[in-house]
Amino acid sequence: MEINKINNIKENKVNSQGVKMNTKKTITIMEKVENALGNLYKRAEREVPENMDFAPVKELIESDSSEYLIKVIADPVNIKNSRRIVLSAGIPSSDYSLSIALAKGNKSEILKTLSSKNFKNVVFENINSLKEELRYKD
Repeated sequence: MEINKINNIKENKVNSQGVKMNTKKTITIMEKVENALGNLYKRAEREVPENMDFAPVKELIESDSSEYLIKVIADPVNIKNSRRIVLSAGIPSSDYSLSIALAKGNKSEILKTLSSKNFKNVVFENINSLKEELRYKD
């Protein structure tokens, strides 16, 4: 009769370096704006048609106390040919929200605006304005 053998006994190994701190870099709101604009540009390039209605193309920008949604939508006045870039802000625990149109034009003009180096500053300034407006609605 063969005796059962225990193979591969694993010992608990403790890291002798101690507790490691979380070194994950915090992302600033400006970096979040830049990321959202880059993603929105790529998606708008693919998803926004030249001259017909379409579903809004959206990207979320999260902040400590609010959520901002930047989106490309069909212009309600001229759905077939004109587009708008809209920034919306809301408080997650509330139904209240605010929106502001940041740019208007055809598809190529919207893409040019999204890729403009200065546009991230425009978005950032409007986020701060909307944040102030939301402060009074809390």
